Amino acid sequence: MSTSVEYRKLDITINEIRLLRLLPASASPSDAPVQYMLEYHPLASPPPYTALSYHWGDKDDTVPILVGGDTFLATRNLENALRNLRTRDVTHVWADAICINQNDVVERGEQINRMGAIYQCAENVSAWLGDNVDVQNKVFPLMKRIHDTSPIRPKKKGPMVGKLIPWLQLLFDAENSRPVRIGEAGSTFYLEDRDDDDEVLQAMTEFFEIPYWKRVWIIQELAFGTDVQLLCGHKSIPFNYLAKTIELAENYGGIGDSEEDRSFDNVRQIKELRSKIEASIPVSLLEAMARSARAESSEIKDRLYSLLSLAFDGSRYVPVPSYLMSIPALCQRVSTQAMKTSLANIVIFCNMSGMVQEPTWIPNWLERGEWARRNRTKHLLFPEAEPNGRQCRCLCRCWKLYPNLHKWQAHGDTVPEYTIDGNVLRAKGQLLFKIRKVSSTLAEASLPDVEPPQPSKESPKTKTSNYYLFNQLYKLLTFADLTCVCENCFDDYHNLLIDFRYMFQAKKKAGLQQLAPTVSAWFEVNKAFDIFGRGLEDRAAHPKGLRDRYYFVKPHERAYDFGGNTIGALFAPLVHISAALGQPNRYLTDRIQTILGLGMRFATCGNRSLGWVDALARPGDWIGVLQGCSIPVVLRPREAGGWNLVGDAIVCGLMNFQYRDFSTDSYLDIH
Repeated sequence: MSTSVEYRKLDITINEIRLLRLLPASASPSDAPVQYMLEYHPLASPPPYTALSYHWGDKDDTVPILVGGDTFLATRNLENALRNLRTRDVTHVWADAICINQNDVVERGEQINRMGAIYQCAENVSAWLGDNVDVQNKVFPLMKRIHDTSPIRPKKKGPMVGKLIPWLQLLFDAENSRPVRIGEAGSTFYLEDRDDDDEVLQAMTEFFEIPYWKRVWIIQELAFGTDVQLLCGHKSIPFNYLAKTIELAENYGGIGDSEEDRSFDNVRQIKELRSKIEASIPVSLLEAMARSARAESSEIKDRLYSLLSLAFDGSRYVPVPSYLMSIPALCQRVSTQAMKTSLANIVIFCNMSGMVQEPTWIPNWLERGEWARRNRTKHLLFPEAEPNGRQCRCLCRCWKLYPNLHKWQAHGDTVPEYTIDGNVLRAKGQLLFKIRKVSSTLAEASLPDVEPPQPSKESPKTKTSNYYLFNQLYKLLTFADLTCVCENCFDDYHNLLIDFRYMFQAKKKAGLQQLAPTVSAWFEVNKAFDIFGRGLEDRAAHPKGLRDRYYFVKPHERAYDFGGNTIGALFAPLVHISAALGQPNRYLTDRIQTILGLGMRFATCGNRSLGWVDALARPGDWIGVLQGCSIPVVLRPREAGGWNLVGDAIVCGLMNFQYRDFSTDSYLDIH
């Protein structure tokens, strides 16, 4: 965009902003250039104005508009939005492309910290989506009907259109009878029989593919707006209608991690952040970055700068945003601030580009990275990432299966202790053991003609309990962590062990393939993966010793004599028969599929422990713990000395401060 508009410097002492005062439509023909007057107002007392949220569009496709008699070449999409607002009797508008002097790099940096306040102070926020007729006539009416009804039960059956929103197919699927609750109360809702079901599905797909939804700046624009309206052509709906539709999709659990779902996921994260802002729940910058990982921007630094106003600690990471600062300097600034909270913050974000690049301890915070890696950061960072389902019967909430930095304490109560010398991080920590073998990742297992690992010819050389290794395998594949000793939890945990055992035996392989094809594919590729002398499949399906344990009955009943036999001895065969004949446990398959989706490699370690390691890890790398880091790390020795940080690890026996020796003055130089 180019301009001949003369800008006066903003008075930062009164937080001055520029507003466009629109000349009435009657003052010029409908096809004449849009005309504005540029006004200056303190943000504390502006006239009622509309903050415009939009996608810039093609910067080479411009249309002239008049600003105070001067010509401004706006993108066609911006001009269409301004022309549309003129028909809605809007008098004052704030639009970043015009109200910020885009040729003044210093002013652009100064205005970043005011963006959140500008959208908060606006009378309303208008999100311009374009002129798509199908969105106006099909999508908006459907969202209104969804919003007006709370529980929804699908009725009509129709074909699937694309992969973007598979959950929507369930609205038209008469065979799926699960009720879906949206909100706390309401009446049952059935979609009417329509002849244009396919067209509605296609229109909804196109709605989430609108380029606007991929833009990173809209996250804070829509999150801060008190009254957000979605504009498409001459029709509009409140953002709450869209939020209710997203809630429906979440209840169905049909939002995938594929590239086609990127825009939908961005909208879902906007809804979550908007809910937090409305409830005055603080959002950290790292959480905002993880939630916006799929968003895009034309200026790479905006992937970070666009979130500063949204985060309560944004100014701590970047006190003075500047487009003149180099990307390496910006990334080091963010890294040093992140480490003051926890070293784990840099560990889970490092090497987002998919390769080990020095300095390895400074993540490229502007790299979008692989979705599997971003998915892992989401689960590690968010305290609320634990599942809503599977709660132990005593309701003590001790089944916390998702990985979470707020739960794991590999570092105990220690705080980070480190120094920085140029590009070298000297951190206090300990090397523990080497990685012996690593498996294929879920993505690799899905590739055609992938070569499975060959069975190991070595025999076990220690007397490690087979049941102990099986228990580790179960915990790692489900992230189960029995933190409660109550009887009900004790029973549930070990009953699931039995289900887990039978899941991978030959009789259930067909059921597993049908229920969870990705889980089945991963196990098929890695079935011969050596776990200390036995293959993974053999270790999972035939755990010696489990058949003699009767954990399905309560502890105080196990020894009760009944005709010479304990209750456990009488009923254990029935439990095993039921587990062997039924279908694979849906809860377990869902859990395993989630864990595999984190994109890590299964690994055996030098101390005969099992774990998950970063996808970049390889045999010969070391597992270590750093003081003040809640998760173990994977380190790779450098030929010239020192270590490269590869990524994070999840190892049985290390996640709850089982390693406690930080007394020695051992420091690791991480390059």
